[in-house]
Amino acid sequence: MLKYLLAAGFLLTPQVAKADMPDVSGHDLLLGCPYFLNGKYRNIDEAVRGATCSALVAGIAYVWTADICKPQGTTIGQQVRIVLKYLSDNPKELHKIAQEVIFEALKQAWPCENSLKSSK
Repeated sequence: MLKYLLAAGFLLTPQVAKADMPDVSGHDLLLGCPYFLNGKYRNIDEAVRGATCSALVAGIAYVWTADICKPQGTTIGQQVRIVLKYLSDNPKELHKIAQEVIFEALKQAWPCENSLKSSK
């Protein structure tokens, strides 16, 4: 069974890892993140959009700990809601790449003391 799963993974990899894959934008997050939050997917496209949102948000929150000081115990769902609120409040940011928008949203929600001092 495991060898069939691995084979399927290798066959699907070229579809997922295209070099010409476009960047995910804030607009894409606005459309995809609600699928993650409600956890109900009617098709593979909705599942991919929801998973993309949660993976990007979790990754940014995990990597940028020097600038984003989220409280212990926060969930990915909470982080996603913060990103969606930021996008709703700042529609002029929708064209930006998702990583930039996520970083700004989480940094505004949970700034670190060090980054507050350095910005003065």
